[in-house]
Amino acid sequence: MSDPMNIHKNSKPTLELENKLESFYDAITPDPAFVHELGLQIAQRSQQVSASRPGFLAWLKNSLRRRPAFAASMAVLAMLILAITLAGPRQVLASVERLLGFVPGSGFVQPGETRVLADPVEAKQGEVTLRIEKVIADSRQTEISLTASGLPREKFGPQSGEQDPQLRAYLLLPDGQQYRSNMSMSGIGDTLQASYIFDPLPKDVVQFTLVLPRLPGVPAAFAPENWSVPIRLVTAQISPTGSPSELPVAPGYTPANNLVSAQGVNVEVAQVGQAAQETGLQIQYHWDNPEWQQLNDAELTLSDQNGHIYSQLHEPMELSGAPESLRTYRFQPFELGASQAVLTVNRLQFTFKSPAHFTFDPREGIQVGQPLDISSQPGSKMEIAGVPVQLLSVTINPGADEGSKLQPAHYHLEVLLQDTPLDGLALENTTMSLNPELMVSSSTEILPGNQMKITIDLPEIPGRPLALYFSRGEVSLKGSWVIHWDLPGK
Repeated sequence: MSDPMNIHKNSKPTLELENKLESFYDAITPDPAFVHELGLQIAQRSQQVSASRPGFLAWLKNSLRRRPAFAASMAVLAMLILAITLAGPRQVLASVERLLGFVPGSGFVQPGETRVLADPVEAKQGEVTLRIEKVIADSRQTEISLTASGLPREKFGPQSGEQDPQLRAYLLLPDGQQYRSNMSMSGIGDTLQASYIFDPLPKDVVQFTLVLPRLPGVPAAFAPENWSVPIRLVTAQISPTGSPSELPVAPGYTPANNLVSAQGVNVEVAQVGQAAQETGLQIQYHWDNPEWQQLNDAELTLSDQNGHIYSQLHEPMELSGAPESLRTYRFQPFELGASQAVLTVNRLQFTFKSPAHFTFDPREGIQVGQPLDISSQPGSKMEIAGVPVQLLSVTINPGADEGSKLQPAHYHLEVLLQDTPLDGLALENTTMSLNPELMVSSSTEILPGNQMKITIDLPEIPGRPLALYFSRGEVSLKGSWVIHWDLPGK
């Protein structure tokens, strides 16, 4: 096959077109890091440009100079860069990322690139059944989710400390390579549930063996060990050729009028995937407050024009980072009579990191066991992550175990505060410490009337001014972000 980059190498130069494109190139200055990332993504999709080249701008400029006729085919890309300059990098990059398909049970994937598990795979030892629920292998990572049932009824939790490397799960490839897990998460209830993250597989690998020396979080000899499960993957394709190595997927689409903004938060339906088994929603959240570090939870409902509410099938999969979060939700499939979808987000919860602090001198009027009113002191009115807060009192109490051999003499420092919800924003909880960068153990008691009592331990009664930092916690934001869109074919 001929090199698409050299199709026009014998064409005559078109100096006027080259000069115009050169002027156009010099006139715009998008962020180089973003343009480099976008260039790599476009190159990967077109398979015409090597993604390993170091600089997209340099490549573009040299291409225009060496192949003037090729510059004509690059005019579309130049217009894309102009759109980046006018609309902003995040919006355009999000559009590039939306070229996805939807696989029931797995989520949104890159057609032609992502390899998935077509159907769950089971293995059994004695009374215990190991079920591989999901495998997603893409260019970023390899994710495996599994369950184990039939375990003894005794309750136990994840083992403490660092796991022995020899007990970590790994993938055994046909050529003998071993891929050890980078991260694992497990939860044990009536059924053990676990997820593993591995490095990305080589592009040509579609089969391997999952090896589990021991089930995660399970004590030695508690359950069968040395699991070895053969896995075979198929490539997700929107228009499959009929090959057994391909899995048909539902094409994703982006609804019109898919963005709603309120109270400093944007909620955007980035993509919808509709299959006979379920409906997938990829939702992008973006917020203005830089103190909100991460989206912890979102209360939302999916319904149709008839008021029918569709149940959520699984906990959302998340790609998160301040100040935005991209999450994939899976719902029941739309009914045949549904012609319009309605997404309603009622409440959001964020973790925060705040510089809020209060300084007081415990030597001035404080007595052990007696609350000290600080509500009129300077700085007692503050804002924590956007929520107005009033500090009411400080109390120093002796520790309950004072004087025991096991617990040295210590004291409890208690601060009573009250928050005032503002435009639906409320303080859910907060920590208190003497150092904003160190995590100090504190306890929070939620009281009626939007009050909280926060307690930390002190080794002795302070003999100098103290700075109390309320640097971490959670806030909730109530509102009503509603997005309507017409379902395809209705």
